[in-house]
Amino acid sequence: MTCRNIRSLCFAICVGAALSGCETPTIYQAAPTQDAATVAQRPSFTPGDEFWFHVGGTAILVEEFLGAPNGLLAFRRALQNETLFYSPDLSLVRVERAFDEDEFIEPDNAELDFPLSVGKTWTRTYRLRSESSVYTGRRTRSCEVLDTGQVSSQAGEFLAFRIACTVREVGDAFQTQEEVLYAPAVGRIVNRRTLGGGTELNLIEYTRAK
Repeated sequence: MTCRNIRSLCFAICVGAALSGCETPTIYQAAPTQDAATVAQRPSFTPGDEFWFHVGGTAILVEEFLGAPNGLLAFRRALQNETLFYSPDLSLVRVERAFDEDEFIEPDNAELDFPLSVGKTWTRTYRLRSESSVYTGRRTRSCEVLDTGQVSSQAGEFLAFRIACTVREVGDAFQTQEEVLYAPAVGRIVNRRTLGGGTELNLIEYTRAK
């Protein structure tokens, strides 16, 4: 029995776990020796795939894969009334909202860049724009794949790539340090945390339509 089959019950269980603080923490342990030849290719999805995330405080996000219109990966967050569009590299391109302004990231937010391998680096500058263009900004993300290791979490145990990123506002001294764990077996980021006490995202459940 999966969360896809008993959506309301599982949502109540997940929320209850988050509120009570009993969620299993995501623990990462780097492998004793790193295999730089290990490579993660772009993931593939089937419409109906679902991914459940716990974000910071008590928020639960459920993303369901809809398909790939115009080459972008579309994931719906039904409870938030929004659809997220990712590049084939799973970097965010656009957010469409039913009751608020859409957001655009041009070309994308460079969060991942496949294929992944230990030692790979990338840097990309992108623009953020609201539907009405009231807010615009430019950021640069620089990332490095540090190593691979085992992730133990509420969603299971997976081999993961650990990626360190620095995000800077163009023309501003402010910068944010992030650490991301990407699990090829899942095809999604299973943990993202902002260093220095920022918001943390954890995968807590996932189901495949196949």
